[in-house]
Parts: sequence; structure tokens; C-alpha cells
Amino acid sequence: MLVICLHVLLAVFAVAVADPQYIIDTKCPDKPADIVFVVDGSGSEGSSNFRKETTFIINFVHNFNIGHLTSQVSLVQFATTVRNEFNLKDHTDNSSLNSAISRIRWLNGETYTGDALNYVDRNSFSQANGGRNNVDKIVIVLTDGESNHPNETAVAAKKLHDRRITVVAVGIGSAVNQDELNAIASNSKYVFLVPNFDALHTIHQKLTDTTCKLCDSSPIDLAFLLDGSGSEARHNYGNQLDFVKLVIGELNFHGNGTRIAMVTFATNAHRDFDFNTYKDLHSINNAIDKTHYPNGESYTHLGLQYLTDHTFATNMARYGSKHVAVVLTDGRSNEEDLTKREATRLKAHGVLVISVGIGSDVQQGELKAIASGDQYVLNVNSSASLPLIHDKVVDLLCESKNVFTTTPKPTTTTTTPKPTTRATTTPKPRLVCGPSPADILFLLDNSDSEGADNFAKEVNFVYNFANRFVIDPKHNQISALTFSTTAKNEFWFNSFKTHAGVTTAIKNIQYVGAGTNTAAGLKMARTQSFAKIHGARDNSTRIAIVITDGRSINETETLKEAASLKKTGVTIISIGIGFGQDDHELKTMASTPSYVFSVENFDALKTIQRQVIETTCQEHKE
Repeated sequence: MLVICLHVLLAVFAVAVADPQYIIDTKCPDKPADIVFVVDGSGSEGSSNFRKETTFIINFVHNFNIGHLTSQVSLVQFATTVRNEFNLKDHTDNSSLNSAISRIRWLNGETYTGDALNYVDRNSFSQANGGRNNVDKIVIVLTDGESNHPNETAVAAKKLHDRRITVVAVGIGSAVNQDELNAIASNSKYVFLVPNFDALHTIHQKLTDTTCKLCDSSPIDLAFLLDGSGSEARHNYGNQLDFVKLVIGELNFHGNGTRIAMVTFATNAHRDFDFNTYKDLHSINNAIDKTHYPNGESYTHLGLQYLTDHTFATNMARYGSKHVAVVLTDGRSNEEDLTKREATRLKAHGVLVISVGIGSDVQQGELKAIASGDQYVLNVNSSASLPLIHDKVVDLLCESKNVFTTTPKPTTTTTTPKPTTRATTTPKPRLVCGPSPADILFLLDNSDSEGADNFAKEVNFVYNFANRFVIDPKHNQISALTFSTTAKNEFWFNSFKTHAGVTTAIKNIQYVGAGTNTAAGLKMARTQSFAKIHGARDNSTRIAIVITDGRSINETETLKEAASLKKTGVTIISIGIGFGQDDHELKTMASTPSYVFSVENFDALKTIQRQVIETTCQEHKE
């Protein structure tokens, strides 16, 4: 039963919230990251404002699990001089780190920001001080004014940028120089402004989200498929090449990081270079500059076919890496049916596909058929506008899931259990879900990113779940709705009064295929599914289980509807499947972080069956 003692909730919040003005819902994922704070301790701040600065940092780091295998934090303070407060390796838990930040004393003096950035460049990420290879490296600069030597500051920041270290700049008050902040930060989306020190908490969540959503250190094998047909012309093809350079300029090429391949299609498919041809960003950019425009017809299917059969072949792409293809085209392909067929083959090969339509002649249905889901379809008015979406492409790359890392390669030694003479291998169905009956609603993603076969696996998961419960009006009740472009009730709690009736109804749920309007599903759950007229009971535990393979079409509305549903007393469990799932959306939608489940693909749903059942029926413990 999903009832959690009030004192447990209060204990959780007491740990998570060090200051009442900060509301921390969830911790950042346990991805490894080395984070260095560069903190202004100049005379313009004063000791009181400096303490507000460190309080902000204490609350910020509550979102991260601190340790040698997860996130490490260092802090450098600057004024006329630079003082290293502690190194990355010095604190291995949140408590020790918080104490160290609380003990920091205000320096006072001038504003030599450039000196601090130079110190960080030379020292903070060194192996001797705890810096690690192949993890995100992030510098967060907090300052309330212009540095004494802006040119030197910009030069020092560029050194960090050139090392692929992400720099975030936070400007406090009216004396900051916006141009200098832009020069300090890796790009403009990493610049934050607040009117005063008391307002720092207003950027807390946004800064946390930005830091958490930075590209992780998972290796990516990323292939670009470029349109080299006659409709493009040489100039527009050149804009595609510039776009590729813009995207890859924000990715990590250190160690086992990103590898790039590029293929151009026209009358034929032409391999520009493979994953193993060039190892560093400079070499790749040089190769891109030497690429020739082929001209010809629009045989998109040949390019997709080449990606499947050659670029992402097992001897070329790495097992354990994210496999992603970005397809750019300015028009309808010559062989639309073959294009759709080859796109299906590529996606079945485990490749996440992002499609980019350029201009007004593209065929939207074809773009959707090529992409791994609606959220992976992007459009621009012309090739000159491609830079406008490069941030979106980078975000999709960074948020994409790796379907290979947690699923082991097939083995013949561990998958088949030894024979046993025990007869009771299947647990008895539960009479009730804990001490009270349960009304359990499934909200099933029925969008076109799934496909009929995967949707059938989703339905089978629900069917097997229902078989573990006694279902009747006195004990447990199950209802289901599906959501795509709109929400559709499949059956209410009181539609069927027997176990057989419910399981038959589950089997009969049909695939539709359209958008991912999760908000509509949550709204139907709140306004209709849990209504008394449809069988919901006052004495029951009310549970909604949302299963989705992608980001909703409107995250703001989705999270608003989820919050409204939870306010009515319904506990939400969220399950994300495959590449397109959105960690932030899943966690915010769920009632607690422990009610979030994630699997690599639809076949893996069965691996969490027992966990979801146990979570659903977690008993109230006094």
C-alpha cells in the first residue's frame, strides 16, 4: 500500500532542505561530475552578502550525491588574491562538504576574476587534487561586479573552454558586466543573472537543472547523414557542414567519449568518414572542411541503408555506447516507401534517429517516419537557420538513453535456472494491496514512437501485473486509459467486476499511434477515472501508474496535471522506456524519486515487474 508515514516524509525533507526558501524535490542523478565553484570574495560584497553566497552553494550541492564515484566539489575564492578553499578529493560525503563550505571566511579585496580562472585551469582538475578522467568538468563562477582586468578574464575563461570544461557564470546585482559574463560562460545559455544576493534562490532550480542536464560522460557514436541532392546547392550543403561542426563543438572527445561519422546521400550514398577515422575535434573539423558536395537525386533510403549496414555495423560502432544518427534533408525522398523501410531497419538496429527538415519542401510524414519519435523531429525555414536548433540537438543527444550499457550481452550460462522440484514458483494473487483495497489506474503511452509491437509488450506488462491480484469490488480494482494526441478511457474501475473481465479487457486494448499528450491522460485520471461514478472508492489506496517511452508534447502542462492529481490523494508511479524518456519529467511526475522506474527497451519491462508490484503494495509501517 502506498502510504508513507508523516514522520518519514518530514525526516526526508529535513535532510533535503537546509534553508526554508529552498525547495529541493530530487537529487541530481548519480552521474560522475567534478564541479568547481569560483566565488567572488571582493570588498564590494561585504561579509553578509558573502555568507548568502555560501548558503546558496550549500543548498545547491544538496542536489548532488557527493563521493569519489559520483559528484566531487571544490571551491576557490578570489579577491585581490586567490585562495583554494578545498580540493575535489577532500570531501567524500555531503555532511563533510557542507561543514567545509560553512567554515569559509570572506577574503575582501579587489576583483581579480582572471587570476582565479587561471588557478582553476592549472590546478583544480589535476589528478593530484582529485580530478578524474572521462567525467563532466564544470566551473560555476559567482560574481557581483566587473573584474579588474576584463581582457585577462576572457583569455583565462577561453583556456577552460578549449579544454572542454563547461563554465557557468552567475552575475549578482547591477554592477556586473553582461559582456564579461558572456565571455566567461561556455555559451549564453550558461549565464544567469539575479538582482541581488537575496534573489540567488530564484535561480536555484534552473541552475541545478542546467548542471544536471549537461552531457554525461557516456560514450556516443554519433553519425550525421547529410542531404547532398541537387535541391540543396553547394551553399546550403556548406551550411549543413557548419551545423555539424557547431553541434560536435559542444561534445566531449576526451578518453572514451564521442566518436563522429558522416555520410552524404544524393544519387548514391557516400561515406565521408567512419567512427574510427578521426579521434579528436580538430581532425574531424578539418575533414568536414574538405568534404565535397556531390549533387544528384534524393535517394535518402540509400543513406539510411548505409548507416545500418556499414556505419553502425558491429565492427564499427562500440558496444556500450549511445548510437545516434542525425538526418538532415531539404525535401521529399525519391523512394518514400523505401526510406520509411530503411529508417525502421536503422531504429531496430538500436539507433536513436533525429530528423531535421530544412525549408518548406520537406514532407512531415516522412520526417516523422525517419525519427525515433515526434520529439526527435526538428524543422528550420532554411539551411541558414540551422544554428538556431543546434542547442536543441545537443540537448537531445545528452538526454538520450543508452540501451546497451545495462543490458548484458547474451549468455548461455545464467539465463536458464536449474530444474527444481518445488511446485510453488508463482506467488498467490494478493487479496488486497496492503491493509486496504487499492484502486490502480494504468496510463499507457499509445504514441507513434512505440509502434504496435512495443505497445503490445506494454499491454502484456499490465496483463501480467493484473494477474498478481485478486480483482473484485471488495478488494483490488484496476482501470486503464491510453494517451496519444488525446486521452481515451479503456475501462473504468467498475466496468468489470471479475478478474477474468479485467484481464480480457486489458488484452483488447488497441494500438493507435499519434502524439504524446501525457497531460491529457493525467487530466482524465483526475477528472474522470478516480470519480465515484466510475467505481473509485473512498476507503481505497489510489494509485496511478504512468508508462511512457518519450517526452510529453507539453512538459509544463504534464507536470501541472501531475501535481493536481497528486493533490487529490493519488500516488503516481512513473515508468520510462527506451531512448526518449525524460528523467526530469518522470521524477517530477512521480510522488517520490523511489517511485520512478527506467528500462532500456520494452523487452526489459518484465525485469521490473516484481519491483513495481512491491512498490505498489508497500505496506504502511508504524
